[in-house]
Amino acid sequence: MPEFRQNLPDAKLRARGEINGRIGAVRRSFITDLPAQEIAYSNKEAEALRYIMLPEPPADLTGFPYLAAETGFTAPTPLELATLWLTMAGQWEIANQVIEGIRSRHLALVEQAVSVGATRDQVAAFAAELDAALAALRSAAA
Repeated sequence: MPEFRQNLPDAKLRARGEINGRIGAVRRSFITDLPAQEIAYSNKEAEALRYIMLPEPPADLTGFPYLAAETGFTAPTPLELATLWLTMAGQWEIANQVIEGIRSRHLALVEQAVSVGATRDQVAAFAAELDAALAALRSAAA
């Protein structure tokens, strides 16, 4: 935890930085953190959904460039790959909802803090809640 000065606005600024920094690190532990990777994830999810929604598998993967590129490597068939991507997207959505809820709640509570000590306590409460939530998420995924 960072050292807090006796100045309340400065303590709140540092607390926000601590909370957002920790959340960023947690998110990076769940996803590949590369420029434009979120676009690739979003495109894969959309492509997987389009594929799954077809009444019958297509004769080839024309129009499904991500599936064409990864079938046989990431998963043996286009259907298994599409299912994997949709499952991963669903798991990430659940994790991100939990993480974002904790982040938003504790940032608001930091803003409401009336002392440096209360600000420090809020950062500690944030860390404890986040650690417990991460343990629960990882346990559910195992």
